Amino acid sequence: DGSLFWAHLTGKLVNPEDTREGSIWIVDDITEQKLAQSRVQSLLAEQKLIFDTALVSILFMQDRKVVRCNRAFEIMLGYDPGELDGAPSRTWYMSDQDWEEATVRCYAPLSQGEVFHEEMRLRRKDGTAMYCDVQAQSIDPQDLSKGSIWTGVDITVRRRAEEPLAQAHANLEQLVA
Repeated sequence: DGSLFWAHLTGKLVNPEDTREGSIWIVDDITEQKLAQSRVQSLLAEQKLIFDTALVSILFMQDRKVVRCNRAFEIMLGYDPGELDGAPSRTWYMSDQDWEEATVRCYAPLSQGEVFHEEMRLRRKDGTAMYCDVQAQSIDPQDLSKGSIWTGVDITVRRRAEEPLAQAHANLEQLVA
């Protein structure tokens, strides 16, 4: 009908010694495959844009190391672009004990396909403490080696505002008692 289509061509000479004997060609219509590839590329571009511009921290972990993270995660912890690539998760915990305890708390729900959600005390690059509202989910609960996806929001300001309120409340309770 004269319409254009994507094709994959394969050709072979009937007799490589005598090209006058002709050739055989196979023409495969790969239009649907090309359209599907184009859709996948568009979706990947959209996801990358979301990842790169999200206001929340996004982190892909595998074997307790950073596979990739967005700029929001780096900024939250005070790191330069790319500085956390391949870094162990221990990097942003205050101590080895905090890191080990967090591991115990988070991997049980991840291995059961559940979402891990907790407010955590973490360490910025300069060593100062900060608080982060963290959520995580494993990519494949049956195979934790495939990694997990983490999101987080800095809640340090909120937590610091709550501390004097909690102290005032405790003092009031003590006075009442």
